[in-house]
Amino acid sequence: MIVCRDAVENGAALDALLLAELTEKTGRTTRNAQTISLAFEEKNVYAGGLLAQTLFESCYIELLAVRKEFRGRGIARQLMEALETQARALGLHTIHLTTQDYQARGFYRKLGYTCIAEAADLPFAGTIRYYFLKRL
Repeated sequence: MIVCRDAVENGAALDALLLAELTEKTGRTTRNAQTISLAFEEKNVYAGGLLAQTLFESCYIELLAVRKEFRGRGIARQLMEALETQARALGLHTIHLTTQDYQARGFYRKLGYTCIAEAADLPFAGTIRYYFLKRL
């Protein structure tokens, strides 16, 4: 029987199941998961930020945005460089992210990221999602 369940409770139960399988098959007892949250402020004004998640020896960038009035000043590049520095300090080996065709593919390429895949009509018809990876 399929039932609706509290998302936090269900997530914890799923996590426990998957961690037990991970330990059984690989001997690893942790995913080394943590959140990295970076922000850029100028004169106490929030200009933008970056949110990423670590998992094992990798890092996934969930969100990166800079307010329009602050764009073109290298803020996104500084945020990405700060993330890479932090990722190296944590012993991570890769950073990956997704972006849309109407976003910043060229920006990520300039920073040394490689497009490893693309998917049409994701997350909605008429767009393309690109998957990028950088080995540190």
